[in-house]
Amino acid sequence: MKLDKVFWTRAAWVTPIVLLATIWVMSRVGSVLPKILGDELIYSMDARKLAPAAAAVPNYFFNFVFSSTNFCGYGFYSCAKGLNLLFLIGLGIVVYLTSRLFAKPGISFYLALIIFVGPISSYVSYFSPDLMFFFATSIILYFLIKQDSNSKSLRWILLGLGVGVDALIKPHALFLILPLAAYIIYLARREKGIDLGWAALRILIALGATFAIKLGVGLAIAGSRGLGLFGGSYDAAATQSLSGSSAGVGQTTSWSFANLSWVGPFGLELTFHIAFLVIFFGTPLATLAMGRVRLNQKIRFHDTYSRLRLLSAAVTITMVLVSAIYVVISAGWGETLDYRVMVRYYEYALIFLPILLLPTLKAENQIGKFRSWALVIFPVLILAIALPFMSTKLPPLFTDSALIASVLKSGLTLYTFAVISLAFLIYLIVKPEKGAKAWLFGYLPIIVLTFAISSYVNMTIPSSHVGMYTHSSRWTHDNLTDAQKHNLKIYGNVKQNVQAAQLWVDDPSVTGEALSPGSTIDLSLLPNNSYVLIIGDLKASGTARIVHREQSFVVVQIQH
Repeated sequence: MKLDKVFWTRAAWVTPIVLLATIWVMSRVGSVLPKILGDELIYSMDARKLAPAAAAVPNYFFNFVFSSTNFCGYGFYSCAKGLNLLFLIGLGIVVYLTSRLFAKPGISFYLALIIFVGPISSYVSYFSPDLMFFFATSIILYFLIKQDSNSKSLRWILLGLGVGVDALIKPHALFLILPLAAYIIYLARREKGIDLGWAALRILIALGATFAIKLGVGLAIAGSRGLGLFGGSYDAAATQSLSGSSAGVGQTTSWSFANLSWVGPFGLELTFHIAFLVIFFGTPLATLAMGRVRLNQKIRFHDTYSRLRLLSAAVTITMVLVSAIYVVISAGWGETLDYRVMVRYYEYALIFLPILLLPTLKAENQIGKFRSWALVIFPVLILAIALPFMSTKLPPLFTDSALIASVLKSGLTLYTFAVISLAFLIYLIVKPEKGAKAWLFGYLPIIVLTFAISSYVNMTIPSSHVGMYTHSSRWTHDNLTDAQKHNLKIYGNVKQNVQAAQLWVDDPSVTGEALSPGSTIDLSLLPNNSYVLIIGDLKASGTARIVHREQSFVVVQIQH
């Protein structure tokens, strides 16, 4: 009876807080139009309009789940946000459960709640697999840190299957293989006395299960096309990059690892990512460099905490390297991603970093003098190199990093947050216990507040430029027949806005092209009787029948 009373007492105050937090999130992202993420066009068409074998990216499980948005008709975009909200709630639950391994319910709920309303909530607004991927990956990491050297083979099989299913949501899950292998080797070294045979067997078990589900399901539902790891053009470009050949699918430039010209850009990109982590997560990351952390004797699961540290370090390092390399080699498949800090590839790892601060740390003899100096000098050097470039060259895109975008679009500077972060880091070194609490209850809320204000101003109010594309494409969707929309061509001035227009016309055969303002379109080059939507500052030459004209756009039928 006592337990029942405790449960209902907690539910009485937890439920309204979660409800208010949910309303808060949706008030910021619920009305966001597809103006920032061009990939939404691909994800939406793959999930809702195309057969698995025709999908551009093998996100087959994501496609299956989000194909349900077809029941919403033209409201598919809002329904996708509803699904994303459910995955965000699930993510918050995983944060709470992980935090409970080291802290009481109150502080665990606080951390889950503040992460729930923080920058990661921006992904609710996109028709993309990111939040579903984050949620699935967080479950894998949660159960992984609970495994030890005594875990039975069946558990490693299930974890491998989990990674395989996760890869069917977003292929980036395959990069978890390296941290998984490192984690197993760590267990073999720390708990089995360097039993490499034990480690090799479990790595093979997990790998076998991963690829069995990833490739088996892909083959079953998409045929030979489902055997690709990341998607046709990505796989071809990766093969070309590794082999040094000059041909690839969908490439606009030749690129190869054999050409060492990539080393410099990779080093700069890597510096950007490290600087990002120092600015926003310098204090929790410092706990990874403290050596053996002495936990308060009241804290249980000491071994679990050590495994969390190892896994957090392995995942973060792996994904930072992958993200930096991805931007550098993106020219191999025709993308231009210079100075893009693609944090969304490892955002799921960031939610575990604040948990590192939850256990109470002993202040005495915590950090040696040499390590203390290193923990200050290294971040300062990184920031000195990166900040001049990051403050001027980084595009403030919420889909790359909601944290960076929030600061750059808030009118503040990265320098401000860098100085504040260093101050908290030094406080942690001087007084570990108080420094951890100060970051959790001081700096983390500042980050969330900055995001809340900036996201409301920069995400929820569509610009008139994007509104022009939205209005014109929705008019086209509502007033042209399916046959007329088939193979429709859209011209505009901004690539991502043209892609948004393609999304709203809602036909996979529609193509788009972005031209410089004032350019002239030669309509004589287009098929007779085809339809064209021209948006923005563009001119046209050739014979065509005007179907509909407004100040910002015109729809025409080609007539040779």
